[in-house]
Amino acid sequence: MKNNSGHTIYLNYLKDIHKTYIKGEATEGSYYPYLKSLIENCAVISKEFIGITVQPKKTEVGIPDFLVREKHNRITGYIEAKVPETKDLSREAETEQLKRYRESLPNIILTNFLEFQLYRNGELIKEARLGNPFTLLQLKHAPAPENIKDFDELLAQFFSFSTPETRTSKQLAVELAKRTRLLESLVLDELKKKAKEVIAFYETFKEQLISSLTEERFADIYVCPDNNLWSIFSPNEIRRG
Repeated sequence: MKNNSGHTIYLNYLKDIHKTYIKGEATEGSYYPYLKSLIENCAVISKEFIGITVQPKKTEVGIPDFLVREKHNRITGYIEAKVPETKDLSREAETEQLKRYRESLPNIILTNFLEFQLYRNGELIKEARLGNPFTLLQLKHAPAPENIKDFDELLAQFFSFSTPETRTSKQLAVELAKRTRLLESLVLDELKKKAKEVIAFYETFKEQLISSLTEERFADIYVCPDNNLWSIFSPNEIRRG
């Protein structure tokens, strides 16, 4: 963005981040409105028509924080945010959570609200630092906008992506497999964290149907309810009244 309005948007964004940070009570979600507004304002200036949904975050390993759609309501991509204190985004990208996202979601931004990394089909293709973390975290001042050209290019690449249409049965199978693996991993994480609803469902299955049911096999059933349950198990596994 080469005009003054663009610079003002960045300046105000970083001031808002700073104002919230220095209160010492902020959570990750405290910064969501500022990032949402930043992306929306940048899209307007770039003459991009987008809609952003802030996702409800049920668990630490839930769906990404932001879903971005283009004017035809097709998914443009996702944004996953971490607190400003997150010092190494590249290291964060190697966590199990982000690996799952990068493997399953073809266009995703990872950010700590100051630094931004864009991943396309799992690979890092662009990064930009809009504000200096040292200025915010150590000096306790609002960072000045920097690397604006790099940030604009990152957003332009992000906006330019549109989820491709699945044209063949093979492509459809690949896409479905990716999403199924992601959903299965989320169910397993819910089980590990003892999420009440999922645990209750799992235990009911074991008590009423399959006493030997493992968490992994349950996750497969949970995300693929249209599977023929009775074809998954041998007759000897099924409880009989």
